[in-house]
Formats: sequence, C-alpha cells, structure tokens
Amino acid sequence: IAPASPGRIETLSVKEGQEVQKGTLLFSLEAGREEAALRAAKAREEVARATWLNMETGSRDAEIAVIRASLAKAEADSELALVTFARTEKLKNQGLVSNAQLDADKARMQSAKAQLARLEAHLEVAELPARDAQLVAAKASLAAASADADRARTALANRTIIAPVSARVERVYFWAGEVAATGRPVIA
Repeated sequence: IAPASPGRIETLSVKEGQEVQKGTLLFSLEAGREEAALRAAKAREEVARATWLNMETGSRDAEIAVIRASLAKAEADSELALVTFARTEKLKNQGLVSNAQLDADKARMQSAKAQLARLEAHLEVAELPARDAQLVAAKASLAAASADADRARTALANRTIIAPVSARVERVYFWAGEVAATGRPVIA
C-alpha cells in the first residue's frame, strides 16, 4: 500500500502480522497543506458563485429603489418645468415676461425631460441581468473553482490510507515521522 502523493507519515495504525478489515485506517500523512488548499478552493468557489448569481440577477433591490426614488423626483421636476414653461409662455404672449425668461424656462423643461429619460434608461439597465458573455464567463469561472475544490478534496482524502480489502499486514516499511514517496509502499 503506497500513498498517491508524497508526505510525512503522521500516524501508523497497524503492525506487522496484524489482521485488518476492509476500510481500516492503515496510515495517514500530514495534511495541513491540503486542508489549507481546500479552504482556499472553497473560498474561491464561494466568490465565483456569488459573482455568477449577482450577474444573473442584476442590481440589488436597494440600488433599484434608489434609482426609482430619483426617477420619481425627476418626474416631478419635469412636470413642474413643463407647467412653469407653459405659464411663462402665456405671460410672454401678454408681454409680461422677457424672451430671456421664456428661454430659461424652456431650457429647464428640456433639461428636466433629459434627466427623466436618463433615469428611466438607468432603471431599465439596472433591472437587466448581465450580458450573455459575462454570464458565460462567470459560470465557467464557477465551474473551474468547483473543479479546484474537488481536486483539493481528493488530495486531502488521499492523505488518509485505508485498507482496500481485509488482509494481514506482512511488512511495514516506514514509521510515523518518516517521509513516504509517491507510489513507494509503506505497508505490504
């Protein structure tokens, strides 16, 4: 029985001549590096999943609420600017206001309409999910992170060696504290 990767033997649970059942722990290798790699891989997987979900759902509810509130204000400002311009135009026709005042009120009305259109477009964009290519990239990143986590789980699992069958231990080649090489038998 040999390890799949090299490492220092942390525990040796059997002796020469001992009968073992299938599934019995034979030995384990130090696993600190693999445990850290698994934690890091899981963290990268969580980040990738969060990124993908965020792109899939579009903006958060609070962000959309802020845009909607700004939009409501812009609608009120636009309505006020329109009413003001109509009143100024009537007064201009009666000769009570100058051309400059009429021009200023017209510019305010056009500006308010433009602001309203900008916020309507901003809300529409905020409610959309990410573009298809971004979603594909985020999903691929999640798949890669998941594969890394699976590989780290496997590497960690390979640090614990169990008996593949019931048998008698004939020979122990290494002891706890010694370094076992990949593919080199520790136990026969």
